[in-house]
Amino acid sequence: MIDQLILASSFLLSPNSPAPVDQLVPLVQESPLFVASEQGGQIGNSCDPLGDDCDSGEGCYWDGGGFSCLFADPGLSEGEPCGFINDCAGGLLCASAEVVPDCQGSACCAAFCDLNDPVCQLEGTECVEFFEEGNAPPGLEGVGLCGLP
Repeated sequence: MIDQLILASSFLLSPNSPAPVDQLVPLVQESPLFVASEQGGQIGNSCDPLGDDCDSGEGCYWDGGGFSCLFADPGLSEGEPCGFINDCAGGLLCASAEVVPDCQGSACCAAFCDLNDPVCQLEGTECVEFFEEGNAPPGLEGVGLCGLP
């Protein structure tokens, strides 16, 4: 796992009032993952970030505790600056600029990848573990993120 990984999208949202990146607080002191504190949220059905199991108009997003199908808006591409959990297209994560090469904002879209078939499209990235070793939920052990090595 990338030691300095700070996820900009690991917070809950509702379609009417998404939480901005600057409201992120540590989930646990030792974890590089962050979630918004006291932010209610509308969480969709669980999903696989490497699959295509969300309804039309939705994407599979990390919500701070798992992967959920949420409305996708506006569907930014890998490497583009983002500020909310669902700014990026499905299958992408709004991650800290420290993880995405040449990011022109405080956070940019990064692609999820399969650790068993580690292919990353964005130049300068490689597929690294998304979860700390031994902490992946059952069935998600192969989920990685394309980021700086």
